Amino acid sequence: MAFQLKHTRTQQSKAFRLVMVDEIFSKSDDVNSGYALAIFEKFDFQLLLVTPRDGRLKLVQPYVGSFHLAQNPHRNASSITSMTRLEVASATTAPDEDD
Repeated sequence: MAFQLKHTRTQQSKAFRLVMVDEIFSKSDDVNSGYALAIFEKFDFQLLLVTPRDGRLKLVQPYVGSFHLAQNPHRNASSITSMTRLEVASATTAPDEDD
């Protein structure tokens, strides 16, 4: 794949390497999912991941620069909330207010 993309490991490379994946981890374990993410990172791919909000979200955090949460709870209007990786990390480690 890197050969086909004429992959170069230089800072000057302006190649656009977007990979869009829907529910990439739905049928794989954490080990294989982590391996796939490491490969995407090695080839400098820019990832657009569509994934449910579940415990596996922590798996992608080290590989993602920002998160965009799309919601439509009442099925009449969608909203998007954008967060950086650091904001997501602090939100997931914050104590639950309901306790």
